[in-house]
Amino acid sequence: MASTVGRYRSARLFSESWKGMTDGLNADDIGRLFRQIDSALGLPSDHLLRMFDEKHTNDWTLVVQCHAILETATNELLQATIRPKAVAEWITRLPFSRRLNLCGECELVSKDLLDGLKAVSEIRNQLVHSATGLAFTFEAYLKTKGGVEKIERLGKLVGGFQGESNGERARWLAWGATARIASELLFGKGKDAPTTV
Repeated sequence: MASTVGRYRSARLFSESWKGMTDGLNADDIGRLFRQIDSALGLPSDHLLRMFDEKHTNDWTLVVQCHAILETATNELLQATIRPKAVAEWITRLPFSRRLNLCGECELVSKDLLDGLKAVSEIRNQLVHSATGLAFTFEAYLKTKGGVEKIERLGKLVGGFQGESNGERARWLAWGATARIASELLFGKGKDAPTTV
């Protein structure tokens, strides 16, 4: 798994706003951070790292898993922030788009994070409401109307969308944006975020 983290770091996909959280961390430290995300979400250790590996997930599965991780992390944020607890539990049963709007209106997340959450949700919704979505690939998606724009929105969270618009880069950006958003929803950002176990 360290090689996946190393490839991620060497691809320079960390944005300026995330660098404070990852500066000075080596691949093992970043792997630990990803495992902390896994633990906070109740996932098996190294799940987030394995998600990127094409042997474990195709593009459709990656998008659906990214959405599930972000929806769970959003619920964790809402349950940790909103009181009384019964209201928080009720809110987590609202449609995801309503929960995202609430996060934005209450300024629980930055505009960039909210935009990334909405981009993943929009891509996921295109895939799961029709059997034709099962054949999804990022390569084909980038050729659709609005496809590049949604991937660029994710790129803002992890270092932009420079270079060739191809399926592998889009896959990196979806995965990286999910890791960044989940870490900020679960742990905050900067010095408050855990980096060791």
